[in-house]
Amino acid sequence: MCSSLAVMMSATASNQTPLNTGQSHGAPSAIAEADWNRVHFLGRIPYQQFMALLQLSTVHIYLTYPFVLSWRLLEAMSIGCAIVASDTAPVRDAIEDGRSGRLVDFFNRQALSSSICELLDDPYAGACLGQAARELAIAHYDLQSQCLPGQLVWVQQLAQASEGSLHGRAPSRLNCRVVIKRFHAHHRPPAAARRPR
Repeated sequence: MCSSLAVMMSATASNQTPLNTGQSHGAPSAIAEADWNRVHFLGRIPYQQFMALLQLSTVHIYLTYPFVLSWRLLEAMSIGCAIVASDTAPVRDAIEDGRSGRLVDFFNRQALSSSICELLDDPYAGACLGQAARELAIAHYDLQSQCLPGQLVWVQQLAQASEGSLHGRAPSRLNCRVVIKRFHAHHRPPAAARRPR
C-alpha cells in the first residue's frame, strides 16, 4: 500500500542535492512529521552502495528539468527498476511513457505521487515497466555492445573526414558536420523510444 512508502535519497558521488526539503514554489512543505521519519537522506554514497540501493528500490524517481541524461537513470534502467520520471527533453529519449516507465509533468506533484502510488500498489505493473526499461537500456545504452562501438565508428569517421589535413589541406568543417549527422542518424533510438517534439 502506498502509505507504507519509505523513501531513501542519495547524492552518490556528485555535488547535487537530491531534494529540497524546505519550501516548494513558495508554499510550505505539506509532508507530515511522521512521514519525514520514513525519509532517509543517505548523503553521498559510493557507487557500489548506490547500485545496491537501486536493487532494493521498488520505484525509482528521476526528476530533471532539462538537463543531460544522467548515468543514474541509465543504471536504474539497466537494473530493471520501475521508473517514474519527469516528462522533460532528455528523459523522453530514454523512457517511453507507459512502456519503459512513467513520465509525469515536472511541476505536477499530484501526478508524481499518483504514479508512484500506482506502481507501489501494483508490483506486476512495476515489474513489467522495469523489464522493458532494462531491455531498452541494454539495446541502446550498453557500453560494450552499443556505446563504445558507436563512439569508435564516430572517431574513425572523423579521422577519415580529416585525412585531407595529412595532404596539406585543412579538414573541412562541412565534412565533420556531415560525419556527425550521419553518426547520429545511424545511432538514433527506434521511433518507439522517441517522442515527437
